[in-house]
Amino acid sequence: MEYVLLTTVWVGWCAMHSILISPAMTGYMQTRFPGYTRWYRFFYNSFSLVTLVAPVYCMKATESSPVFSWEGFMQIPRSVLLLLALMLFWGGSRRYDLGIFLGIK
Repeated sequence: MEYVLLTTVWVGWCAMHSILISPAMTGYMQTRFPGYTRWYRFFYNSFSLVTLVAPVYCMKATESSPVFSWEGFMQIPRSVLLLLALMLFWGGSRRYDLGIFLGIK
């Protein structure tokens, strides 16, 4: 039952996160509040960070054994996935301005 609650909270947070940054929502905000659209990304990131407390709290409250463990030979795919994630992060940071992404520029 704990995992159902945890999954529900994470799916809800991810759905809200995606809906708020969708072209439909950003377009609506641009037409509804044209003077404040440059602040939308900043408030979006701030709101996402603040609401992240609920899923993280649910994770901490779930004190059961892990569903999956990276042990033995599974350290190899774990390391490959970590390296791939770092490469994608690095590539994205070169392609996209962090100031624009955070909404401070």
